[in-house]
Amino acid sequence: MMDLPHQDYVVEPILPTGLYLLAGSPKIGKSWFVLKLGIAVSNGQSFLGFKTSESSVLYLCLEDTYQRIRNRLMDYEEESLDHIDFVLESQSLDYGLINDLKYHLELKPNTKLIIIDTLQKIRNNRSNESSPKSCVKWLCVSTEEKSLNPVSSLFRIINVNSTA
Repeated sequence: MMDLPHQDYVVEPILPTGLYLLAGSPKIGKSWFVLKLGIAVSNGQSFLGFKTSESSVLYLCLEDTYQRIRNRLMDYEEESLDHIDFVLESQSLDYGLINDLKYHLELKPNTKLIIIDTLQKIRNNRSNESSPKSCVKWLCVSTEEKSLNPVSSLFRIINVNSTA
């Protein structure tokens, strides 16, 4: 029988470490869903009735304004937001995002969950001009290196930083 490596989870047993896409029709609650996930993980609270692995969280809410995210957080006034960082603007994958994520992980090595909302906002400029508006949310947690372009850099930096 082959020994399998230990699998870490951000949410046991439904969200093992790795890279995930959350996709769906516009305005069905994808951003609210990942916000609730991020707050639960940052506080070590259950999510959908499942245990989370408490850690720092980086949430790139790239379609939101400061006022909009502030209004959303009003629903979570009793929750601690000490271990979740919100970013409203970002470089694209090809022009600085990877270095920004590396820097964040150096400053906060306990970051186990990175949420990038949305994929469209981090794609390189050429892709943005030729592609239709995307309704894809990126959920990125730790993983092994894979040969996917252009996201292989995301796999590398998360793997190097031993994110769970």
